[in-house]
Amino acid sequence: MNFHLADSDAEGNFRTSAAERLERLRASWIGAEAALSVIAELDAEHVEQRVLRLAERFEAGALELGASVVRAGRGSHIRVIRIDDTARVAAAFDVAQIKARFIEDRLRVGVHGFNDDDDIDRALAALRAGLGNAR
Repeated sequence: MNFHLADSDAEGNFRTSAAERLERLRASWIGAEAALSVIAELDAEHVEQRVLRLAERFEAGALELGASVVRAGRGSHIRVIRIDDTARVAAAFDVAQIKARFIEDRLRVGVHGFNDDDDIDRALAALRAGLGNAR
């Protein structure tokens, strides 16, 4: 059975040599090893505090724009807000190239360790545009 469909033709014959496939595999592990060593050096508590601060900042900004918070339990890096025009806000997020989840009248945003204040500013600007809010 051929598990390397990207390297094979319609009949399942490999288009690249075993050495070429092995070299690509080896290169991906080198990148993974480098990324894991950087992640291992991060202070998990600091990252968590930073992410929660960014999530709180997004939520506070959304409230100022007229959205309401949907919350059950303590705060987390995931924030869900209720909005009136989901389609319009989703379109604004698409234009800003921001990934978020839209379900019925709700917007779900997940803040992660790689996000920063500029990302929150962009998300709030897209939310403002989608809500038609000039604030």
